[in-house]
Amino acid sequence: MQRRSAMLWSVLGLAFVLALVGIYWYTRPPRIVIPERQYPPGNVYEQLKNTAMRFSRTLSANREHKEIVSTQLEITRSQYEQLIQKYQPFIDEYSVLLDKPCVAVYEYDLEWLFPEFSSFRELARLESVLMRYELRNGREKEAAQRLDRVVRLGNQTRNGGFLIHYLVGKAIIFIGLDPVLEHGVHQPDALQGVVNSVQHYIDHPVSLSDIYENERRFSIAGYRMYQREPWTEFWNRVQGDMSLPDAIRARLTLRAGYEELHAYHTAFLAELRKPLWEQDFSRLPVLVHPLNKGFALLTPNTVATEEVAMVKLLGVLSAVRLYKHRTGRYPERLEDLHLGEMIIDPYTGKPFVYRVDPVKGFQLYSLGPNKQDDGGSFPVVRGQGALVGADDIVPYVVPRNQRAKGEGMAHPPVWFR
Repeated sequence: MQRRSAMLWSVLGLAFVLALVGIYWYTRPPRIVIPERQYPPGNVYEQLKNTAMRFSRTLSANREHKEIVSTQLEITRSQYEQLIQKYQPFIDEYSVLLDKPCVAVYEYDLEWLFPEFSSFRELARLESVLMRYELRNGREKEAAQRLDRVVRLGNQTRNGGFLIHYLVGKAIIFIGLDPVLEHGVHQPDALQGVVNSVQHYIDHPVSLSDIYENERRFSIAGYRMYQREPWTEFWNRVQGDMSLPDAIRARLTLRAGYEELHAYHTAFLAELRKPLWEQDFSRLPVLVHPLNKGFALLTPNTVATEEVAMVKLLGVLSAVRLYKHRTGRYPERLEDLHLGEMIIDPYTGKPFVYRVDPVKGFQLYSLGPNKQDDGGSFPVVRGQGALVGADDIVPYVVPRNQRAKGEGMAHPPVWFR
């Protein structure tokens, strides 16, 4: 009897030890290692940031100039000359930084702010105002040079950054594109300048893999913070998003949450290595841990593809017009332009839609997110791509004074000359 009792206690003791080991194994903290930020020698991001912020302060001191830049007013010759005289030093200052190594400066923590973003956008808006004046007055070559600067500025400000950096860069690039898409470029020197600018954009892309890797590191920095902070601080941080039992479970299972999020990022980055038109993010792991619920990364189709399509379309449009200048006729096929990747629609992996009419001119567009040919119809106001039968992307924007009355409507197909 005593022997049986001893064996029972031994079994119970072993089970207790195994339970403790299991609990420890399940609740042990994850080992989180976040590499330090690496910057190239001669990184000019801080110089670019300081230039933009000094420009913003100078602009804010002049109410008239601030209103012109903020609202993109049409300007007179006198105003154009005033803007050039006052702000050209800032344009010259940032221009010399555009071909130098530039990686966004920040750390992987939750205490950062990016006050420079609004300054970068203001600098692009100044260029846009000057560009509109130049396009209205036949100074297309100067406008094309400004476009080139703004596109490079957009890429410089987001290289090596987070998604927010990428989106700010995208906004800057569209600020530069708008005047050219609205007014059009027709002079040979300007057309060649646009083609060269777009080719540089294609040859020097900002790495989306790097952007999303930084997002991954930022996410795990959050787990490192949860792991280090006292329970009271953790509870104060999460109590608006979860109940007390969920908060306790979340804190005890940080490792499980971290590993679940790591698997999500791994699958996301694997999909990201494919060409834009082959990516499919519908089968990413489902996130169920309390700290991960509701987390989802914006996909490249949301973040990048429209921008890539529009920039490339502008380059191809310019190349077609340049071909007509040189040969007296439009090319029969986009392949005749010998532009390589520039003619490829990032939504389909095939050449953009292109057709020529002896009377109307030519059409050029991307099939857009639905990957269906809607005949070149597109939303009057950008961002309303959900309009049925208006999902194509065309290298043209409706003039600003016509957008409000056309909001929510589809624009008919555009024929270019």
